[in-house]
Amino acid sequence: MCRGAGILSVGGMKERVEIRALGGFRVLAAGVDVTCPTTHAERLLRHLVRVGGTESLPAVTAALWPGTPPRTAQRRLRNVLVRLRDRYGAVVRRAGDDLVLDAPVDAFRLASAADAVASGGRRPGATELRACAALWRGDLLAGDDASGLEAARERMRQHYLTLLDRLADLAAAEARVLDEAYWLDRAYRTAPHDETRIVRIVARLAATGHIGRAREAFELGCDTSTELGVRIPPALAAAAAALTATTPLTATSALAPSARLAAAVPLACGGAVRPGLVTAHGLVAAPVG
Repeated sequence: MCRGAGILSVGGMKERVEIRALGGFRVLAAGVDVTCPTTHAERLLRHLVRVGGTESLPAVTAALWPGTPPRTAQRRLRNVLVRLRDRYGAVVRRAGDDLVLDAPVDAFRLASAADAVASGGRRPGATELRACAALWRGDLLAGDDASGLEAARERMRQHYLTLLDRLADLAAAEARVLDEAYWLDRAYRTAPHDETRIVRIVARLAATGHIGRAREAFELGCDTSTELGVRIPPALAAAAAALTATTPLTATSALAPSARLAAAVPLACGGAVRPGLVTAHGLVAAPVG
């Protein structure tokens, strides 16, 4: 066993230990899962991840052993730190009266990149953003008891969405419409209550001639609205109207409109059929009036 910070001997080689906290909890060394069955050592690691990597000694002991006399809790903590070092190397260090998680954590890297994007200063490039977005495997410490984790999980989801939106904007700036739609789709599936992204996908794909893909995106928006138990958002219906207006479809067209697409058009037009739009029967309507 090596005594360097977060260094573990695997197969005779010294390997840097890293912690995965997105989509579950894992301790890795050289990509190998070395997570031990859960004891207070693993609970300590999880706790430090939850609080951002640093916490005072009294707060740690209060979290791990609530109601325990301070001296007893301190003794237990010392034993846990020894066990932790034996299992994973020096992944936790003491800094004054604080304990500090001293190993790379995927959630921390993702959050740092999102903060850099939000700051408006020197933002990470597309390569780093893609690498950080790829770290997302699900909610923070998925599978753990959600009590006390809701706020931290929501913050992490917002960090992830920040990266995806930035990647979509970078793709849009370079006119890479399909890449833009890809990142927006990932964001929409993460936060389906916000319809602005699916509306943007439909509009952008339709405007650039990707009619089939635009219709698939519209259908996704409809399916998601159904799953959420809400009506099709007016903005999505309007995007559908713009889609059919951009490329009028006939009943015999290879891209004949779905029933939902056809039904959305009158909704977007306030109930009146406009010129060139598809009716509920899949036919191009005659001009109104």
